Amino acid sequence: MRRNLLFVGALALLAGCSGGSGTLQTNLPTAAQLRAVPLSLGVSGKTLTGETYVWRNLMPITTLVGEAPAKRGVIVSFTARASDNTPIPGGLRAEKITVTNGDEVWASADVEIRSDETTFGGVVRNGPEWPVGSALDVVIDFRDSTGDTYQLRAVGQVVQGAF
Repeated sequence: MRRNLLFVGALALLAGCSGGSGTLQTNLPTAAQLRAVPLSLGVSGKTLTGETYVWRNLMPITTLVGEAPAKRGVIVSFTARASDNTPIPGGLRAEKITVTNGDEVWASADVEIRSDETTFGGVVRNGPEWPVGSALDVVIDFRDSTGDTYQLRAVGQVVQGAF
């Protein structure tokens, strides 16, 4: 009986996950709230702006008979840099990337961190299977070295198809 309850609980947890990366898709901001996030932001005396690249891997793959085809959701890369291309403040770290397609919202906190002297950001994978050509808005949530939180947005990023 206890084993069955654990199994049912695990299924319920998985049912709450959507869009890949094991990201629980509840309590997300609305697309309207995300559209209010600034396109540039002052942090430690630097004006930061964001650049994104959004794509889907559409390379042909082989699946076994009866096997479901692999999910091919969007992959989103977000890079923030100082508007004057000088070094960014130290300690900036991406925590979450949220993507909107019209009024649909998807987020992932499973961020592959990317940073160097002049940029920081990250990549998230296994997003929704939005069509190539869709125009998305992308928001990155990040923290500075003192723990203050920020959001930065890039708009109209077109989903590319990688073949």
